[in-house]
Amino acid sequence: MTANAQALPPVTEVSFDGQQLSWDALPEASGYNVHLNFRYLTTVRDTTSYVPIRNGRYHIAAFDDLGNFSPLQIVEQNVVPTTNTVTVSDIAPPPQNTIGVVYSINAGEIFWDRVISSVLEYDVFLNGELAGTTAGTSFFIDSLLPDFRNEVAVVTRSGTSGSSAGSELIFDTSQTAYPVAATNPASPPVDQDQPLPPQNVRLSVYSLSAAELFWDSYLPSQNIDHVEITRDREVIGISPGISFFDSTRLPDITHQYELVAVRSDGVRSAPVIVNAGPFDGLTNNVIDRLLTGIADVTNNNPHMQWFPMLQRLTNDETHSEELEEISTDTFVDDNGLFVSRTTYSCGEGTLAIDLIESRFGFNRLQFDICNFDGGEIDGSVSIVGSDLGGYSVTYNNLFIDRAEGSADMDGNVALTVFRSNNGVRLNYNSFHYILQNLDDVLAPDTYVELSQSLTDILRFSSDDGPRSSFVTNFLVTAPWTQGQQLVITTNETFTDADLGNGQYVSGDLTAEASNGKRMELTANTGDPSSWLATVITEESSIGIIGNWTDDTRLPCLSFTVDNEAIPGCQTLSEIR
Repeated sequence: MTANAQALPPVTEVSFDGQQLSWDALPEASGYNVHLNFRYLTTVRDTTSYVPIRNGRYHIAAFDDLGNFSPLQIVEQNVVPTTNTVTVSDIAPPPQNTIGVVYSINAGEIFWDRVISSVLEYDVFLNGELAGTTAGTSFFIDSLLPDFRNEVAVVTRSGTSGSSAGSELIFDTSQTAYPVAATNPASPPVDQDQPLPPQNVRLSVYSLSAAELFWDSYLPSQNIDHVEITRDREVIGISPGISFFDSTRLPDITHQYELVAVRSDGVRSAPVIVNAGPFDGLTNNVIDRLLTGIADVTNNNPHMQWFPMLQRLTNDETHSEELEEISTDTFVDDNGLFVSRTTYSCGEGTLAIDLIESRFGFNRLQFDICNFDGGEIDGSVSIVGSDLGGYSVTYNNLFIDRAEGSADMDGNVALTVFRSNNGVRLNYNSFHYILQNLDDVLAPDTYVELSQSLTDILRFSSDDGPRSSFVTNFLVTAPWTQGQQLVITTNETFTDADLGNGQYVSGDLTAEASNGKRMELTANTGDPSSWLATVITEESSIGIIGNWTDDTRLPCLSFTVDNEAIPGCQTLSEIR
């Protein structure tokens, strides 16, 4: 806290009369900050009263035009004065987690979590007038004003304490495309010169308990006194500089931070939120991020990146100039297989390549801290060939460390090529990997466990056209999941009407976050150009329909034929 943060005396005689808070005025104060449960709530000027919006412990702190503040609490002789705080407990709580969707220029829907109290029903207001009453947790509105910022509010009505304050949203019907999410109304500004929120906020996680936030510095002329840091809705500190160290994080929890810049006159910026949940935000953007992330997991995983290099090592002509041969040996292994082993030196380490008798080729590669192709490799991998260029590869704790990142792989990956219907299938069988040392220092390590099948089939019958199917079950913790672990499953096969566009006409996909919140995505809408997404919590759900685009797609199969890597969304007919 800055040196002048306690220059004003504390506010005294805060009380609640059942309707409003009031307190004694400080002659030197130019305004007062209202805090609820030690979290900033709002600022009032030219008054010493405030109508509370919810139950809790309220603190009042004064400030003047010179940037001096009074404290929220003072410890004197081990006693905390309570005259600047009061507990409010008999207000009907307003609905929480209120969200809304604008369906058209006239229609929209508002949703909220059920209030646990003696609530009888909820009143919904449209532009200040009562639109209806419900005992449920949603309300459909078909009388929005077109080309207008409609104000929609929902309040709880209790049999013991009257009505709560309203939870408000703006339903903007001046959009060019629908559906769109409703937005929170802008808080009435204290003045027209609200400071900028912290810019370019970054979070670096050092351990299970430690992390640090960074942001750009403010110019002296901007008069920023400090930045306030809230974690999981509780203020954990302030910083007069450009960073804040948090050493009290909890393991296995994705903390959400909120940063607000506070000017020397007490005026606050809009908040910046760091580490929102994976399903938070506009649904279209979440779907795009989710499906792009799945495609990255499927098409840009370490097997896709580095298997061509490993396969190249099984070809004597390819690697003979890069590796120095140390010894050769032949023997029968523990499984009764005849093995021809050649050992090579690679930097300070070694590589043993076993050639095992097989119709289509069977190789084992055993790396011992081998420096090869610009990186270091350790562990083992087995590669068994098959007809038409397919393969089965088994990774056994294979660790690859390269400049662009590191990966630790384990499990099986198999490619099958079908001659009869000109198709390919790629199966990941309990294959898992961990990506580390990513270029983006803000991103957590990526952990993926795959049980997954992708199939591209080009049929010759005009009645049974091209098909691309995707069946998956995997766990992922990655940058695109906002640091939370997602469990992603399909309960039926997605079928692609056109292998090149990624628009799927059938199938359901479920992604569930570690906090229990989940998203269900279905292509079974009856319209091959649209999808339906539903975000579900324990107490509420919201669905939205959107259109497939070139950027929103499920993964298309990438594979290797004749040692040539083929990018995704191409059929075999396009490369033959």
